[in-house]
Amino acid sequence: AEPALTLEWRIQLDPVRRQLSLTPFERRQRAQGGLSKGRPVPLERLIGTREHRLLASDVAVIRLIQELSPRAHYAYLGDEAPPERYPDRSARFVLDPGLALPALAGAPNLSWLDAPGAPLDLVCGKLGLSLRETETGALVLEASVAGEVARGAYAHEDELLALASEDGRRLLVGQGPRAARQLAAELFESPQVIPPEGREALGARLGELERLLPLALPSALREPGALPADGRLRLLLSLREEALALRARIRPCGDGTLRLPGEGERELVRWEGALRRVYARDLPEEERGARELLTSLGLEEADEGLPWDWELPFAAGLELIARLQPPPGAPPLVVEWPEGAGATVSAPAGPAGLRVQIEDQGDWFGIQGGLEIEGWEVPLSELLPRLRGDGFVALDGGRWLRLSRALRERLEALREATHVSGGHVRADPTCVPWVEAALRDAGEVEVDASWRELRARLARAEQVSPEPPAGLRAELRPYQREGYAWLRRLATWGVGACLADDMGLGKTLQALALLLARAEEPEPPGPALVVAPTSVGLNWVRELERFTPGLRPVLWRDAARSAETLAACGPRAVVITSYELVRIDAALLRTCAWGTLVVDEAQRVKNSRTKTAQALRSLRAGWRLALTGTPLENHTGELWSLFRLVSPGLLGSWTDFRERYGTPIEREGDPAARAALARRVRPFVLRRTKAQVLADLPARTEVQLDIELSPRERRRYDEARLAAVLELAGADQQEHFQVLAAITRLRQQACHPALVDGAWTESSAKLEAFLELSDELRAGGHRALVFSQFTRHLALVRAALEARGASLLYLDGATPAAARQALVDRFQAGEGEFFLISLKAGGTGLNLTGADQVVHLDPWWNPAVEDQATDRAHRFGQRRPVTAYRLVASGTIEEEIVALHARKRELVAGVLSGAAQAGKLSAQQLMALIRGKGPAGLPPVASEPAPAAPLRRAVLQP
Repeated sequence: AEPALTLEWRIQLDPVRRQLSLTPFERRQRAQGGLSKGRPVPLERLIGTREHRLLASDVAVIRLIQELSPRAHYAYLGDEAPPERYPDRSARFVLDPGLALPALAGAPNLSWLDAPGAPLDLVCGKLGLSLRETETGALVLEASVAGEVARGAYAHEDELLALASEDGRRLLVGQGPRAARQLAAELFESPQVIPPEGREALGARLGELERLLPLALPSALREPGALPADGRLRLLLSLREEALALRARIRPCGDGTLRLPGEGERELVRWEGALRRVYARDLPEEERGARELLTSLGLEEADEGLPWDWELPFAAGLELIARLQPPPGAPPLVVEWPEGAGATVSAPAGPAGLRVQIEDQGDWFGIQGGLEIEGWEVPLSELLPRLRGDGFVALDGGRWLRLSRALRERLEALREATHVSGGHVRADPTCVPWVEAALRDAGEVEVDASWRELRARLARAEQVSPEPPAGLRAELRPYQREGYAWLRRLATWGVGACLADDMGLGKTLQALALLLARAEEPEPPGPALVVAPTSVGLNWVRELERFTPGLRPVLWRDAARSAETLAACGPRAVVITSYELVRIDAALLRTCAWGTLVVDEAQRVKNSRTKTAQALRSLRAGWRLALTGTPLENHTGELWSLFRLVSPGLLGSWTDFRERYGTPIEREGDPAARAALARRVRPFVLRRTKAQVLADLPARTEVQLDIELSPRERRRYDEARLAAVLELAGADQQEHFQVLAAITRLRQQACHPALVDGAWTESSAKLEAFLELSDELRAGGHRALVFSQFTRHLALVRAALEARGASLLYLDGATPAAARQALVDRFQAGEGEFFLISLKAGGTGLNLTGADQVVHLDPWWNPAVEDQATDRAHRFGQRRPVTAYRLVASGTIEEEIVALHARKRELVAGVLSGAAQAGKLSAQQLMALIRGKGPAGLPPVASEPAPAAPLRRAVLQP
């Protein structure tokens, strides 16, 4: 066997460079005995040495020898520039002392380089700190290794700190992170001395040091034994806009330190002044108590990966806050709000907490008072706007009012019926049922005489007889009897109404029955005023003479427009005038106290800012009725304008209406706002379609004829569209009329180029398509109404028909009122194959059942206007099926207009959903509907689609 290899590892310290080197030496047995001084052994020689010749510590060190490439070795040595020739092969083997010394701890063959053969005791351990007390009471802070304070030389490497004892025979190698090594080095060179007066300020500093290195203390600075930690569960809450963030934690030492229940260190060290304390935690008990308490709060499960963290929906979070009172016997619970002020939630408030006073304030009733609970007083003017769907109300100071379900539902109904502005809650007469229902079971309600009178009128309305007056010379159809009874109830109550039946269903007859019934009351309310388009004024006179001979029609025209005429009007007088004359004679008409005001074709006042609308609102009338087949055409603001006339307070101010209904419905497509508006107006709007009530009415068919422009027309249209785009490129919202003018030119170009180009001498694709259709209609023995918005277009069609030998009649806005009825009578008598009519002049108020065909030469923006025009033929008295043709030029702005029709129909259907049912309800059912009880049988309101982008943006793109 090979002899053992005697190795000695020698250490050298360089105090200047603070480096330590470790070199192996081979010592041979001398002949005379003993060992030689030894000679260095190249590292590459040790590699591959048989392990049986070495000590176990030698083997461990040799395995740490690394072989580097010449360049890597040169970098290891730290030289700045490589030489032309690298060192020889042996120089490329290196041994890192920082790794080797721990392997040599306790080895017998370790010595200093300058004291070979003298055994060196090497101790490796963790760096620490030692604090000792001197005889003077001062404290000295020193570095230690494995609990032993170092004395003597040292070497500082990246991986370790070596400290020598004073006799030099003991080497201490401390291990620790870089910051710990640096601190130990500083303390070795200069131990910190703390005078007696600095003891109190020492605790905080020592706490920081102890988190870095273990600290040995004298008994005077240690609390004997361990103190019990605080095991109470703490809920750290943060209430955000949409959720409650919740963390469950333990604060064992009572300071800022937080721990998860049942997790972490069993003992925690804290300094309090100059005294060190140890807190002992009972981890199993912490976890058991926390889970028990959280289970009682309904927080058994949390987010995956975060077993002690939750995020609750907002309402659920408020509910949790309200019940954060641990049950008796449960472990204690502490609630904290780390991010600021917390939230307070009241007990559930019920109707009994309401205190309300109602008093007459002219056109309105003021509602004062509020809700009182647990010392909180919340005025109604603050409570109603802040209502949330989850039953919580945000108050100042982080307070949240919790409402019972019963109170929340009543307050929501009250908010829907009333109007809040400027810190005041106001209600109009239509709000009586809602307010009464909302305040049922309230703690205190005080009302004045005016409110009690309204309640009495509402009670009388429930007892009104639905039978038409005996003097009515007409047999009302079932749906007309329902409409009449509905009008009687609302008139008795004193709130305005809108009869919005389809054209041709007899709105005039139902209104006449009501006027006759009011004139025959024991105390008749006074003369009636009917405002209608000029074209239908004479029709009102004829209908009055025909169906209600007990009433006296007075046509307000020419010489009859005088104070004497008004003075002669008694309760049975019905004055018929036009919109134009109301505007002109408003001052004179205001001198009369009208019992009833009837506004026919009430869509004429859809703009509340016009002088005509202002004049109508200024009239004194005991009750107001609007008749219109299109109460809502383009946007919800038209409905507001209509009810501002017939029932001013129903929908509140324009600002309130826009915020509550207009913007959410039209811009945001909010179905809840649309449903709320439908509920609000439903009791006061009665709308039936012919399809709903007239099973015997002939069928109506709609046909759209798509027309391809000729190549020349297409080129002209595209040029006109591009010119419009260029012209409007810099236009802003102030140039609205300029945009409309450009759109009108495009529409005319789509109809016939001659409408915009006087030099155009050819025909047009649309005109040729109409003439082809007219030939078919004549051959089939049909008669047709032909509508257009452009009188010049009608003139071109007229000339073309006359050239073909067709017989026709013509009516537009320039036709005198007296001549209009004569033209209608002639057509009804069978004269004329075609009746050419300007849409605005003859689209309403005319009975033209002599035609069974309707042709719309160009589509109008709103389908309701076209429908009304078609209803001139498709109405009572029509015996033949009616076909309505719409001529649309393909690839033009007309296609955009037709696409807009569907969206507007959906808007009308959504807001007026269920309006047809109001007339079928009994008096008691209607009152229940008005009060907000929602009788069975009313269909749900359909969802409102999102509004389309403005049309002009869609059609004027280059």
